Amino acid sequence: MCAIQDHKLASVAGWDQSTYKMWFEPCYEGPNGGPAGGVGWAVRAGKERCASVAHLPGSGPFVKWITLSVENTGVGKSTFDLASVYVPPQGAMGKSHAAIREDVLGVLEATQGQKAALMGDVNCDLGDSSPGAYAWGQALNATGYVAIDRVGTWGDTPTRFPRGDQPGEARHIDTVVVSGPGMVRYDPHVVTIGTDTEVDTSGYGTCPVVQGPDCPTSCKCMEHQHSDHKLVVWDFEAKLRPARVKRPDQLRWKMDDLLENKERQVAYAKCATDRGELARIVAGAGAPGYTTVDMEAAIVAELKAIAADQLGKQVVVPGEGG
Repeated sequence: MCAIQDHKLASVAGWDQSTYKMWFEPCYEGPNGGPAGGVGWAVRAGKERCASVAHLPGSGPFVKWITLSVENTGVGKSTFDLASVYVPPQGAMGKSHAAIREDVLGVLEATQGQKAALMGDVNCDLGDSSPGAYAWGQALNATGYVAIDRVGTWGDTPTRFPRGDQPGEARHIDTVVVSGPGMVRYDPHVVTIGTDTEVDTSGYGTCPVVQGPDCPTSCKCMEHQHSDHKLVVWDFEAKLRPARVKRPDQLRWKMDDLLENKERQVAYAKCATDRGELARIVAGAGAPGYTTVDMEAAIVAELKAIAADQLGKQVVVPGEGG
């Protein structure tokens, strides 16, 4: 499955609808009056039974949640909440970039106890010294979320390359952040940044407007113009805990009356003394071949005999069922 932050793009609209199921939020009106943004998910057909749209904190035009479910017979269900996130560079829908960023950081706080991950284009390099990067760093430290796209050398790999006459330079402005419980349960890690295909590789989408002899060999940019963002591919392993062994039915003596009745306690102690078996067990401790295991077994057997004499039959304490 793929998290998408701008589903109005032709590169997304051209996806085979029979191969992928599209779960999108509506686009909002951009600065020029046309559609802009549109977060969502593309889920491979046949796999949608393992996922469902979720309405978790922050859901709306800039955050789209789904919940993955992994079933394992005899073990149970493991879930992972995933959000596709977009923080527009100039803001949108009457909100500034900073305001939308703060809304997204609020989602981190609201979901820090869940097994969750947020990913997408946040238009901020979390590794630089900007106020936005500082805000992200503070939020990650406070909530226990981890930016797995910055683990190792991945943080040095740009995720966005200006295309054509777009201004700016190559930067790492996309991220994947995973909650503490998600890190512990799933061990997520980045696999690659960029697919080296016409989907996101600059050698494929740099042709002139009209296809001509200057186009790269086998270029398909006229059919699918590449994105100016590199696809960040990450993986995780669902570590399902073993099923808890259910407690079976157990036999117990009814002790309540004995513990509350002093006369019965005296009688209980007298029974143990009169029988004399415990004293004989202790006296024989030094006998040749008489081991500690033998002594423990004899003591247990005698204590059970005393209990049967004084408390009567055991009662069944129901377990947790099969």
